Amino acid sequence: MSKVKGKPIANFLYVLVSLCAIGFLMYAYFRPHLNTKLQMEPVLELDRGWTYVSPEGNKKEITMMDRMRKNQKDGIVISRILPQKDKVDYDTFGLWSVFQEVTIFIDGEPIYSNKDKTMAKRGLERHNGALWNFVKLPENCTGKRLTVSIRAPYKTYQNGFGRAMLGTYSGIYAKVRRDYSWRMILAVLFIAIGCIFGFYQLLLIYKKTVLISSVISSMFAIWFGLWTFSEAHMAPFYTGNAPFISILSFVAVRMATISFLLYFRSVFYRDYRKWNGVILALLCGEFVLSMCLQLLHIRDYYESLGEFIILLGVLIASVFFEIIYTLWSGKYRETKSVLIATLVLGVLVGVDTMLLESGQRLRIPYGVSATLGMLLLVLVFVVSEFVKIKNQALLAAKAEHFEKMAETDALTGVNNRVTENRWLEEHRMLTANEKMKTSVVVCDMNFLKSVNDTYGHRFGDEAIRTMARILKEVFGERGVICRTGGDEFTIFSNTMDGTTLRECIHQLKVQMSEENQKTEYLLSVSAGFAFFDPERDIALENTISRADDAMYHDKMLSKSTIAKR
Repeated sequence: MSKVKGKPIANFLYVLVSLCAIGFLMYAYFRPHLNTKLQMEPVLELDRGWTYVSPEGNKKEITMMDRMRKNQKDGIVISRILPQKDKVDYDTFGLWSVFQEVTIFIDGEPIYSNKDKTMAKRGLERHNGALWNFVKLPENCTGKRLTVSIRAPYKTYQNGFGRAMLGTYSGIYAKVRRDYSWRMILAVLFIAIGCIFGFYQLLLIYKKTVLISSVISSMFAIWFGLWTFSEAHMAPFYTGNAPFISILSFVAVRMATISFLLYFRSVFYRDYRKWNGVILALLCGEFVLSMCLQLLHIRDYYESLGEFIILLGVLIASVFFEIIYTLWSGKYRETKSVLIATLVLGVLVGVDTMLLESGQRLRIPYGVSATLGMLLLVLVFVVSEFVKIKNQALLAAKAEHFEKMAETDALTGVNNRVTENRWLEEHRMLTANEKMKTSVVVCDMNFLKSVNDTYGHRFGDEAIRTMARILKEVFGERGVICRTGGDEFTIFSNTMDGTTLRECIHQLKVQMSEENQKTEYLLSVSAGFAFFDPERDIALENTISRADDAMYHDKMLSKSTIAKR
């Protein structure tokens, strides 16, 4: 993407993909769901009592937390005898796995595989694409041998199992939900931060100080919060709806990733590498393609995990390289905290990855350090964007102040010739009917020279300020008052007719006369007005000239008669 067109295209692509994601979630929500009510039923933890046969043929009893060598090609097989249902009345087997192909056997007969679509049916038998597999057991299975086979395409997960339980679907899911309840707090915190900061930006729309990067940071917090929510297995208003929660996880993690990438594009836009735009396009393409294939029932969305992980790895590497380069080159000092927080997050994600298997043995929920690191990053994002918004608002206020100063007469506080010139330019853009509504009043003070000569220029300046004050009182917001000369003022209006103008000029002269009773000197004003006439005026300058002639005619008459020419 080019430096000129890349940013608008990226923003458009983000909006388009966001709409697709929301539509896909709505589709998933309105599909038939699992309506099982979750109850805190007893479950049986299957930590012990498993049989493992080593590659040398040695049989031994193990626990689920023991490390094992592969005893089949690219995987491990363990088994156990299913207990009687005297303690727990079970019909479902729950197994925790990470990026592993799982196959379940009862007395050697396969009953479940999360790889084989003919065996892993949608619904109760599988928590689609998530870490927990829910397997419906056949009736009268007590006393039979349950065999679990795993095959892990990723080396990290090839030699270990997770947790296993027996119980009802409702009981196991409720148990899992309770164990991951700490994530619900973080999910609410992420979503709250994103929504509050987003609402704050809505309040700034009228000030035109909203930044694209701020909007994206809000969306990043919200999407990551939704992903944390889905991973928490706590969905009170989607009770028992594991398939939808899994789809929410699929959508949210990709939208959070795209938001993360787009945020850095907005921060490092001018110097960010062009190939970053290629990564953005590939991420969006993979996401949309996965949704389309799911809708067409060609491929389930979770099967695209491999492609997503590859793109995610490339993204992390590119962002890491860009951060190191930026810190080394000393650019973007104002976002240094964001860069450091991102590096800290990368370290914490690495720690989480290394401790994942140990975490299951120690019963420490996976993702703790990475989630806390992401919370730190989101907070840094928000604080950084808040500071940027405040700085931009301050710059905008200063620019507005200087612009107003440039258009304001220092002596009187009314507009100066800059405003007059703007009126002349804008009048040329009006339609013929709109131009005819424009009126011009030219006012000039009488006897100001004698005031300056007799009392000094300080009193002359005071007289000019008095004139400006009375003009504002008479015309108010009906006209734009400009000081166009030493003691000459021009008023522009699109709302007053001839009768109103005469009344205003009469009131002006009356108030000037009343002011003479408070001063040592004598002042009066001459005024004339004219309407734009397309038959006589080529431009508004001609109207001003005719109003000026009317004012001089009034001055020559030396009386209160209003002259119009």
